[in-house]
Amino acid sequence: MKRIAWPAMAMLFIVVVFIGCARRKAEEPLDAVRVQLGWTHQAQWAGFYAAAKNGYYAEERLAVELLPRPSPATNTIALVMAGEVDFGTTNAINLIVARSQGHSPTAIAAIYRRHPSDSLRAGPDRLDERKSLAEYP
Repeated sequence: MKRIAWPAMAMLFIVVVFIGCARRKAEEPLDAVRVQLGWTHQAQWAGFYAAAKNGYYAEERLAVELLPRPSPATNTIALVMAGEVDFGTTNAINLIVARSQGHSPTAIAAIYRRHPSDSLRAGPDRLDERKSLAEYP
């Protein structure tokens, strides 16, 4: 009987410990994270909204607050550097300008494969509306 009791007690102890750990993790408060968006709420930020709606942030123990940009004059990088928000969205040009002004923001993700500025064309002649862009060098 003693040979059966010890393994059963050990298993019961392990189960109780795991249940206790799981319950404690579920009761821990979520870490609050503020994200300053680069503009108002719109489809551009769909990935952020989808992550919130599908519970991905909560799975990582995060309570994410998505903040729309109050005005075009709002400097997202300055808000991040001052600690007013935890993360912000901006473009590469703003990062370069901030670094040239002595700030040290860290880029952690690129949402677009190419920067929208790449769509510009420089050349001696003007674009002829009759030609397709593929015909230009």
